[in-house]
Amino acid sequence: MSDSSHYPTEATERLARFTVATRYEDIPTEVREITRLLLVDSVGCALGGTTVDKGRLAIEVSRTFGASTECSVIGSAHRASVVAASFANGELINALDMDAILVPGHISPYVVPTALALAEQRGAGGRELIRALALAHEVGARVAAAYEPLRTLRGEPPHLRYELSAATGYGSSIVGAAAGAAAVLGFDVARTRSCFGVAGYMTPVPGLGKYLRLAASPHVKYTSAGWVAAGASTAALLVEKGYGGDPGVLDGDHGLWRMFASSACDWTAMLGDLGRTWRTLESELKPYPSFRMGHPGVEAFVHLLDRERLDPEEIERVTVRVDPVSMSPLYLNTRIENHTDAQLSWAYVLGAATYYPPGPRWQGREALSDARIRRLMQKVVVEPQTAWAGQLYDEVRAEGGVIATPFSIPVEVTVAARGRQYAAEPLPYPKGHPKRPMSLDEISRKFLENAEAALARAGAERLLQALLAIDTVADSRPVLRQLGSEDAGRG
Repeated sequence: MSDSSHYPTEATERLARFTVATRYEDIPTEVREITRLLLVDSVGCALGGTTVDKGRLAIEVSRTFGASTECSVIGSAHRASVVAASFANGELINALDMDAILVPGHISPYVVPTALALAEQRGAGGRELIRALALAHEVGARVAAAYEPLRTLRGEPPHLRYELSAATGYGSSIVGAAAGAAAVLGFDVARTRSCFGVAGYMTPVPGLGKYLRLAASPHVKYTSAGWVAAGASTAALLVEKGYGGDPGVLDGDHGLWRMFASSACDWTAMLGDLGRTWRTLESELKPYPSFRMGHPGVEAFVHLLDRERLDPEEIERVTVRVDPVSMSPLYLNTRIENHTDAQLSWAYVLGAATYYPPGPRWQGREALSDARIRRLMQKVVVEPQTAWAGQLYDEVRAEGGVIATPFSIPVEVTVAARGRQYAAEPLPYPKGHPKRPMSLDEISRKFLENAEAALARAGAERLLQALLAIDTVADSRPVLRQLGSEDAGRG
């Protein structure tokens, strides 16, 4: 990481100026396109999230925030205030763990809800919404990438070691959510800095390091996306009224990076090539409702079963060899007591992938109690993968010897059945990685699979087309009101 004195006093100013000065037309076409797809994907994930407790409970709690009809709660007839809708929609987007990945981790559920709610309340145009969402993802990803990575590769071959950070998390994405809010509200540089300053002081503690050391997954997971999104909405509304925030919240030796318990701040990751290189293009849409590190293994396993035409009941043993972080107790858990446990368990996700199409059904009551999944789980063995260190070392030397989220680590899968061993073909990049992106057809199918958990097919299809064309509308409200209206599911 870079010396913390490199940009000691200007980081907040530079990100604020970037937020204010960047017009829709300045955003590269490919960035606008991925932003549109992130919006579609996030809404679809939220609609699917209405089927599980993390989403349902968030909707229930949003009803207690006070009466309001300003904003849509996705997949619900209930409407809510900007802050309440931001909270509920953040939890909904992240409920299935099917939302997109952007280095160093989840960004969309933390930044999308704030811009959505404010755009609906203010009647922002579709271009304004896409601009706000692009800025939210970019600023959020840059700030988060500058702080302590999830894991760090240390040493030289053959003595490489992999360290899981003690303090890391996704809460710093609140700065990205604040950027999106400032863009929707048309803040100038001074108010944008103040918005960052209020939101920064609301940032939750970096809980991911603690979370990954748990034996099972609570509903809150790595940090409540709803809390972060609601905090950013609150910050923006306060600043609009004249409330002041720290205008240098990101800066210097005591900036947000230190408040967030990071060991250093990589100012180049935060500010380098700002406006020229877009981190948002590194986004990875997820085909499966489960932890991203497991996707190469799930995909390889499913392909193997199909290639060999194996009946799951013939399987005697499934061996997956994985990177060290995904051998944490959380991922080895086989005592599945809720849907968030299911998302993070190697044994469970392989079983769910065997018997159910990817989507809400993986975490539904039927799957959670399915005896076939339980039988397969007993046959899954997780072992450490030995080749990852050398592969990563070659990849990260140019990055100063650290890596935040190496989701491309291959997973080795073998299956014992019919008295012999079957080896899956290795997948260097999981589906959805920028080098193996999901097609528009695949993203649309994923959206409809999720959306039909809450909406009728016709309404889901209309909503999909409206979201794909969001930047052609002068007023986004008619589209955004479909997110939670009863009409969307009844047409």
